[in-house]
Amino acid sequence: MTKIDIISGFLGAGKTTFIKKMIDEVFHGQKIVLIENEFGEVGIDGGFLKDSGIQISEMNSGCICCSLVGDFGKNLNEVITKYHPDRILIEPSGVGKLSDVMKSVIDIEKEQDVKLNALVTVVNSLKASKQMKAFGEFFNNQIEFATTVILSRTQNATPEQLEFCVKQIQNLNPKAAVITTDWDKISGEQILKAMEGQDTLEMELLAEERHAKERYCALAEEVSAKRRQAADDLGRAVTAVMDDLHMSGGRFAVDIRRCPAHAYGTDQVEFMVAGHAGTGLRPLARVASGGELARIALAISVIASRATATPTLIFDEVDSGVG
Repeated sequence: MTKIDIISGFLGAGKTTFIKKMIDEVFHGQKIVLIENEFGEVGIDGGFLKDSGIQISEMNSGCICCSLVGDFGKNLNEVITKYHPDRILIEPSGVGKLSDVMKSVIDIEKEQDVKLNALVTVVNSLKASKQMKAFGEFFNNQIEFATTVILSRTQNATPEQLEFCVKQIQNLNPKAAVITTDWDKISGEQILKAMEGQDTLEMELLAEERHAKERYCALAEEVSAKRRQAADDLGRAVTAVMDDLHMSGGRFAVDIRRCPAHAYGTDQVEFMVAGHAGTGLRPLARVASGGELARIALAISVIASRATATPTLIFDEVDSGVG
């Protein structure tokens, strides 16, 4: 089984330096693939050759370094199939969301013999507070979904700065292990034990939940836009038919308001009616008489039937005169 470690970190946090330390001190003897997704910028090595969207280079340590462009999930699948590594280190873009990269790996887990092993975020202890404020969700997402947060530049920080930084991180993610030791004073083996001692399952579920919510919101926006267009069309069409149903001067409209998310989107829909000229629009259920309700329902049925391919005949009051 291939272990996949995601090493995230904001721009300039030191994640490349951290990866080099781990390769030099811990991963000797393992077949390693390092994947960079830095919008085409490769920070570890140069001289890459493109191959189906995958740029590949042999590093001095024997590690294979790839820079994926295009379809990340598809290309990651190709790397696994081609190289069958013991471990994959993914270094996402400094402005990328950790949860997005996690989702790609979670999808790959369903197809390949791989395991999402460690979720690590490298944070510059001297800049964390400013970056949290300046970059908001993009920065915070990398902390919220990490199982291990490793602080860099701690040798240049005061004890007060470190304490404040740790508190901010714990406010975002109280379950993450936070390593504050100067990198020169801690071994790669010690760091690896901390990384692999954390359970990623909860973060995987949170990432899937986040993506499901984002997908729901996107679809809800599409539905809302179509619903509003259809509401205007339906309102005009029903109003035009009302004259033929002895409701001269009446109006029909569909009122759509934002509401908390539910099974049908983020809209609250209410039919509004003015039964006669000179009256204002009010909720249909409150102002219409039984006869008006029947006529408006007939008008809506007639309009709706025009949207179907099957011709429909509607007979109203078929019991008239019976008896």
